[in-house]
Order: sequence, then structure tokens, then C-alpha cells
Amino acid sequence: MRYDFDMTGELFENLVGTSETWSDFHATSCLSSTVDFNIWGLVITPSLLNKFSDSKSQIIIDSRWPKEDFYIAGMTKVRIEGVIGGDIDVGLYAKNDSRFLYNSKGETISIKRQWSANPKTASSCYYFAGELDWPNGWYELQLYATGKVIINFDIEDCISLNEYTHSPQKYSYTRFY
Repeated sequence: MRYDFDMTGELFENLVGTSETWSDFHATSCLSSTVDFNIWGLVITPSLLNKFSDSKSQIIIDSRWPKEDFYIAGMTKVRIEGVIGGDIDVGLYAKNDSRFLYNSKGETISIKRQWSANPKTASSCYYFAGELDWPNGWYELQLYATGKVIINFDIEDCISLNEYTHSPQKYSYTRFY
């Protein structure tokens, strides 16, 4: 069953890990005030949830993972409201591969996009990193926002982080080329 979790501000910073993710974020030329995208492989730290979350979230999480971090081996829908700007940097991968492209100087070929904003007017900065669907590569994304961050995932997709680290090939997102 899928549930919505409010991970705004401090919750996101303290509870959500994005370093092992795959994302379909689309870096359009104009950034909407509400941004929606999917991520595979978020890591959640439930031991901190009781400090921050509402009782509904706590009951759902405690019933399955009372103490250990968990990996979401499925698509998580991310919605960020009140987006006022940000930036993305993508190190491009070779075609049908997960190795970087390099220029004649041996430097990684990357593309960047920035959506102007005064970060001081944002209540939070949300950072994501991992593999990007298109353009294919490793991305680092920062979005500045004043609104909520809602993540939606199926609790049946959750496994312990320990289980994931022992078999990442079994649970990671698989590209079909």
C-alpha cells in the first residue's frame, strides 16, 4: 500500500538519503513552482522519525522497521511545492554504460542548468544525487523551496539497508537498454 509522508525541511535533511538513487527528474528550461519526479532507492532513517513525524507515519514505520534504516527498492514519488529555484549538474555517461564521458583533457563532460533564486528567501534547500535517466549520467540537484516536500511510496517496497548493501544488484534500479 502506498502512503504519503511529509518530509519538509528538517525531516528531509535528517531522515532521507539520496546517494544511491536513480531519478527521472527533467531539467526543463523553466522550473515550475511545484516539481514532481520519481526516485528509486531512497534511504530512510526511521529511528529519527519519532522526533519529527506525525503519529500516522510513526505507526506505519514502527510496525515494520522499528530500529534500522531502510532502502526503498521501488519508485518513490517526490513532490516539492513552493520551488523558487535551484541548480543541476550532470556528469554524462557513455552510451549504454555507467562510465563517464571525458574530453580530450581527461575531464568529465558535464552539463549544468541553474534556475535563478535567492537561496536566502527559501526556507529549505533539498539535495538529491544519483543516476539520472536523461540525460544519462550522475546528477547533483539542489532545489530551493518554501513549501512542503511529500514523498509517496509503497511500504511493501522497503527492505533493510543491511539487506540492500549485501545484494545491491538484486534491489537497485535496472536500466533496460
